[in-house]
Amino acid sequence: MVPPSFFDELDSENTTDSKDSFWNMCSDSAEQIEVSNRELNHPKRTLVYVPTIILSDAKKAKRLFDEFNVTTVCDLGAGDFRFSRWCANHGFNVIAYELNNELINKINPSHRNLEIRKKDYYDDYDSLTGPETAVVAFGGTNELPHRPEAGLGIEGYFEKGISAYYNGSKVASW
Repeated sequence: MVPPSFFDELDSENTTDSKDSFWNMCSDSAEQIEVSNRELNHPKRTLVYVPTIILSDAKKAKRLFDEFNVTTVCDLGAGDFRFSRWCANHGFNVIAYELNNELINKINPSHRNLEIRKKDYYDDYDSLTGPETAVVAFGGTNELPHRPEAGLGIEGYFEKGISAYYNGSKVASW
């Protein structure tokens, strides 16, 4: 586990840099967008989008990315692509998975290091994990299919709590 003080400087930091500036331009609407789950092969999962990531969680994830030498971030259930774009702005290669056409049509992928995949991330999950990769499932309707055996995995949201795993072992929670 990372020490309890690992995120202290981030928790006390109230500033954002220019790479964070667009964060507040994204809608924080709590409106749910629900669409058919016909494209999912998992009967317990649905396609509901509720924005659940906050900037402080993104910064904590980035701190872990830096600690574990992550170069590629896989945003599983990217929603409004806020986190995907933020990671791309910070120099990571990003693969964003989203099935909701309404959300995909709103995004203009302006980063050459942002790839959008309109498919269920469960189909690709095992091929995504690796030593320099983070698989991230922020939100109440997204989850890691299982802890990655190689690389970093992060799941959860601010109301429930967030857990991070590296090479299958829990390394942080907040």
